Amino acid sequence: MKYEKPWKSIEEQAELLTSKGLVCSDKVALERALREIGYYRLSAYWFPYKVLDADGSAHFRDNTTLEMVLRSYEFDRRLRMLMFDAIGKIELEELLSEFDDIPADKLGFFDGWGESDPWARLMQTNTGTDGFAQ
Repeated sequence: MKYEKPWKSIEEQAELLTSKGLVCSDKVALERALREIGYYRLSAYWFPYKVLDADGSAHFRDNTTLEMVLRSYEFDRRLRMLMFDAIGKIELEELLSEFDDIPADKLGFFDGWGESDPWARLMQTNTGTDGFAQ
């Protein structure tokens, strides 16, 4: 399958979007968004604002602005950050709960001050002779 669409510069991409009805009062902001975020990634956020003509070509709904598209992108970016933060906390809690099951009598006093490598005893407790977890 041969790719038929020709390469377009940032300026040409911006012109294509405005020709399809994207309202943009600041061409520099549009070009910056295309450069920093990318046409393909932004296309997921302007997709809900597009409609198909009878001939199958797509254009933007009336009064669709760059700001609307960028707000959708920014909302999704922040939501992803919150989700990854929450997932990271859950993973850390699960990891730490694994250490709760290790008996203190096998580890002894565990603060790292009296030993050159406090994790060595932990690893000996949880691994076999080959060094892999049992």
